[in-house]
Amino acid sequence: MGVAKVAIIGRPNVGKSSIFNWLIGERVSIVDSVAGVTRDRVSFLLDIGLDGVDEKYLAPPVAEAEEEAEDVVFLDPIPQTDDEEIAEEDNALLDFEDEDAPFEPGADVDDAEADADEDEEFDEADEYEFNEEIDEAEDAEEADDAEFDEEIDETEEAEPETPRISARLIELTDSGGIGIVDKDDLSADVEQQIQLAIDAADLILFVVDARDGIAPLDQYVAERLRKLNVPILLVANKCDGDAQELDSREFHRFGWGVVSVSAKQKRGRVRLMEEIEKALPISAFFDGRGDNYEDPAMKMAIVGRRNVGKSTFVNTLAQEERVIASPVPGTTRDCVDVRFEMNGQTFVAIDTPGFMRRRQLSTDLDFYALTRAERSIRMADVVLMFFDCSQRISKMDKQLVSLIEEHNKPCIFVVNKWDKMQEHMPTERWGEYLRETFATMWHVPIAFITGMTGKNVNKLLQHAQMLKRQSRMRISTNRLNKLIVAAMNHTPPPLFHYRKPKIYYATQVAVAPPTIVLFCNMPDAFTPSYRRFLLNVLRDELPIGEVPIRLLFRKRESDDSTDEIDRKRLT
Repeated sequence: MGVAKVAIIGRPNVGKSSIFNWLIGERVSIVDSVAGVTRDRVSFLLDIGLDGVDEKYLAPPVAEAEEEAEDVVFLDPIPQTDDEEIAEEDNALLDFEDEDAPFEPGADVDDAEADADEDEEFDEADEYEFNEEIDEAEDAEEADDAEFDEEIDETEEAEPETPRISARLIELTDSGGIGIVDKDDLSADVEQQIQLAIDAADLILFVVDARDGIAPLDQYVAERLRKLNVPILLVANKCDGDAQELDSREFHRFGWGVVSVSAKQKRGRVRLMEEIEKALPISAFFDGRGDNYEDPAMKMAIVGRRNVGKSTFVNTLAQEERVIASPVPGTTRDCVDVRFEMNGQTFVAIDTPGFMRRRQLSTDLDFYALTRAERSIRMADVVLMFFDCSQRISKMDKQLVSLIEEHNKPCIFVVNKWDKMQEHMPTERWGEYLRETFATMWHVPIAFITGMTGKNVNKLLQHAQMLKRQSRMRISTNRLNKLIVAAMNHTPPPLFHYRKPKIYYATQVAVAPPTIVLFCNMPDAFTPSYRRFLLNVLRDELPIGEVPIRLLFRKRESDDSTDEIDRKRLT
């Protein structure tokens, strides 16, 4: 069974986006006093399983398991991966043989601890007899515990299993206001998105404003929803006090009952979740996650300045008009997560608003859109940086690439609308243009696509998946040490204040991005140019050459005598 879809519907400025953010506990939709802020459908997977389900549906074994977990904690074994078994590497800069044996730093033995005071030594014979008595007592206790556990197991097997409630997901969707007159002449597009949300909904939350009472647009929305064969929950928002809650009773004339809430004052969330639970089939609470909503294989943030074809590309991926795409600059305001399937896998594409310079932000909406787009970059596995092939690279593009580089995100430069330029310019020329402009991002792959027709889109997704795998790859310490030894033998670091810089050993401490720490004697002795040299060696020789790599230099501790690099260097 798939995930139930719950759509939030109503006229403009009744607090639909506020309720959406309040229920999911995050600031996803933009909330502003200006009417018509929301244009696209903004969706979020909300878990109302153990949080929103009534206690009568919770099975006793759930509570028992929590009590037992306080006494005993079982840890799953860490799976061993063979990430370093990679296909042969062409055009290797350095020649060496791999070894699978991991590096284990040795430990110094303090001779002073080996010498104990004779007055404080135990008699070995007495200690042996004492330990024997303890072992016999422990064996007897273990035998009694084993018999007791067998009796409990037999009793548990005789009792019938009680079904447990798994996490229950709903797809909550925020939509634009019905009856809005958009200033950019996008009213028809907004209305189309609202209708798509209504058609796909298994439950509709009809939101009204308790302070304003019944408005003509409320009556129009009610007549429109009354024709549907879908459960309706009427949610009276802005019931900040008892007086507003009493005033909300007039909405009973619509015939659906009223759930009084206040997203601003955070009132009525429990009752609203209970009403959502009652309106959905109770059997769904025992289904767990829907088969069609497994965790996505990859999250992609699609970024770029305005009108480079981001929304058109997202609609091509989703194979539907999932977001509004128009030639009007600034059409997209919210960051919209779009789930889609390709080649049997589930992905999430995050459509972001077009970036602008901060000094060009004329309204609060522009500022909210920019901050949410920056957050999408931080949350993404891979970032697709879009360029319009018919336009030159702007200062905004450079600032955006710097932001991606700052967050160490795997990135692909996507040159869109290539069908307009392929007869006038070879791909190599545009590629050189990008390499010259972004000299520090020479490792980033470049893709030429046509988002409107879907040309080369499948190859783009496959390459993005490869970048995600690279960013999560682990390299053995032994392999890193051999690489650093070969690099320093080839090009030794320059002297620093007449002293020789030394690197003792290297190890990878994190992934996404791969983070490698080099323990040395003088971290400041290694110049930026030599650090770039070592980084380029790692990119050329390791299967992580297309993703950001963090290379950190740390001073070796005084009590650490590990030296797997300097002692192997040529002198």
